[in-house]
Formats: sequence, structure tokens, C-alpha cells
Amino acid sequence: MRILLLTGPDADLSLPFLRGEDVEQRWTPITPQIAEKYDLGLSWGYRHIVKPDVLDVLQIANCHIALLPMCRGADPCLWGWIEGVHGVTAHWMSEQVDAGPIISQKKVFMSAPQHTLRTSYQVLQREMGKELTWAWEDVVAKKDGTPQVGKSSLHRTKDLSDLKTWLATQEGWDTPVEKMLAHYRGSTVPT
Repeated sequence: MRILLLTGPDADLSLPFLRGEDVEQRWTPITPQIAEKYDLGLSWGYRHIVKPDVLDVLQIANCHIALLPMCRGADPCLWGWIEGVHGVTAHWMSEQVDAGPIISQKKVFMSAPQHTLRTSYQVLQREMGKELTWAWEDVVAKKDGTPQVGKSSLHRTKDLSDLKTWLATQEGWDTPVEKMLAHYRGSTVPT
């Protein structure tokens, strides 16, 4: 099976289910001509919108570090803290961002006093790897997913531009979550 892995050039993915597979990693945007060379796509932290004409040619499973349908789109880890829900979801890509049928998902419990944005992101990445390992046979079989239902939210990169500017004046991604939430909500960090 030829698999197109859509992820960053320096992504450190130790995914045991990919060993022995014919995998090509790509970070740049893809076209239908590229997509037709593969049997399956897997997106992990891919920052480009996949166009419908590509999805007509290649079925792509997306790994999203949020409990969909909440926190669709950009910065799901950060929005998970703001919206108070954490999880990981493997879903089939569709025309709408992060709205495709769910293959597998898991709720993840985290507590703000214990985490920075970086450590919570790392936790969600590890949990995504575990969840995808568990669901890999369904991905390879291209099993139909379950439609997303319930309350949803969608966020763009620009939605947090002010908060990201503030984070740059703090400890960046090593800023404690509690401090970030207090700033976002206009309050002070509890002592």
C-alpha cells in the first residue's frame, strides 16, 4: 500500500503501524496528480487545506488533537483549554475543515496547573499516536466513519493573534496554561 503522509519535514513520528509500508512524506500542498499515485493519505499536523479535487482522488485520514466536533481548525490544543474540552480524533477529511466522519476518538483529561501549552500539546500528540495505532486497521480498510454531531466550534489562525502576541512576550509555548487562561479571560492567576 502506498501511503502519502502529510506532515512537517521535521516531524518526529514513531508510528509502528507505518513500518514496512511504502510511505512518502510531504509538507507542501498537493494536487490531484500527486494524490492519484497513492492508495491512502494520512494527515498529521498538516497546515494546508486539502482541496475537494484532491479528496475526489484520495481518501485521507486526518489526525486532529481535539475532541471533534469541538475545536475544529487551527490551534486545537490551545482552544481545547479555552473551551474546556480535550481529546484526539482520527477522521476522514471532507470539504469542510475537520468536519468529516469520525474513525476513532478519545477524550483526554488534563489539569491546567500541571501543564504548559507545550506539555499539553505533547500529551495530545502521544494520545493521538495511541488512538491511531488502535484504529489503524479501520483506516487501512477505509471503513465509513461516524458523522459528527453535537455542539461544534471552528477557529482560524487569526482568531488568536492577540493572544499569540501576548504569549511571545511571556514564555511562548512554555507559558503555564493557568497564566494563559487568566490573561485570555482578563483575570489574575490564582496563587
